[in-house]
Amino acid sequence: MTARMTRPIGWMILFAALPGLAADDAAPAPYMGQEPPGLVPKVFAPGRVSLPNRYENDICLSKDGRECYFTVRNAGWSVCQIYETHYSNGQWTTPVVASFSDGRSLTPSLEDNDQSCYFGRNNHIWKARRLAQGWSKPEAVPAPISSAQNDWSCRISSLGNAWICSWRTGGVGQCDLWRVRFSDGQFTEAVDLRGLNTSASDCLPAPGPNEEYVIWNSDRAGGFGGVDLYVSLADGRGGWTPPRNLGPIINSSKNDGAPYLSPDHRYLFFSREASGDSDIYWVRVEAFLPDPNGPASNRRD
Repeated sequence: MTARMTRPIGWMILFAALPGLAADDAAPAPYMGQEPPGLVPKVFAPGRVSLPNRYENDICLSKDGRECYFTVRNAGWSVCQIYETHYSNGQWTTPVVASFSDGRSLTPSLEDNDQSCYFGRNNHIWKARRLAQGWSKPEAVPAPISSAQNDWSCRISSLGNAWICSWRTGGVGQCDLWRVRFSDGQFTEAVDLRGLNTSASDCLPAPGPNEEYVIWNSDRAGGFGGVDLYVSLADGRGGWTPPRNLGPIINSSKNDGAPYLSPDHRYLFFSREASGDSDIYWVRVEAFLPDPNGPASNRRD
């Protein structure tokens, strides 16, 4: 056998001797290997992300499906930690507190092609940047995303605009939804989305692809109990359709909030609070969005 023929065999033997490397190179099963839900919400990753007698609230996933971040808090919201788990060597690591979390951190959001993580800390918006190993020391995000008042969350839409919730002056309620347009390489003035806000608290906006719709949570009157999830569709004229409650299948008599759309926009994740805990749920977006290919009689709007 010639030397030319032995080289491929040598590489095969080397990789066979490194099963951990081969397993780590393999793509993980989508959504941490969980069976996808249908049109009825189900608990996400029970026993790993969603644990009994614990309050989990916000979640986000990396585009490659190898990372998951979520908030764990106490009942009174006085302690909030962001946890992270990674797919490594063919399995998911035990969730641990993220390096940038400080006990008052929540609403993680992976942005900039997963190279940044925005999150709320002490009622302001912060940002950590991805390094070769781990994350940078977080920095406060300047205006116009942040303000002198309370700001909780920031998500960057596929159009590059920042969607935030804030108590800043100029709003119509307690906490309002705001959009900060990205233009010419920078964020411009924050605009209050008055058609979506009420005198109640409207928080945690999650914009859909190309800002075709937005989901958020609100404690406005007329819901099914506590905090409910709402949706509004872009009307094609620069405005929004009247906010619509996502209904009793998704909303419960308890608090349902912290919406998050999966990177492929196929699933809505949210938190549902019960007596003594709060778990992460997920459901297909067809449960509340109109079918663009269906007849008008089948549309849910």
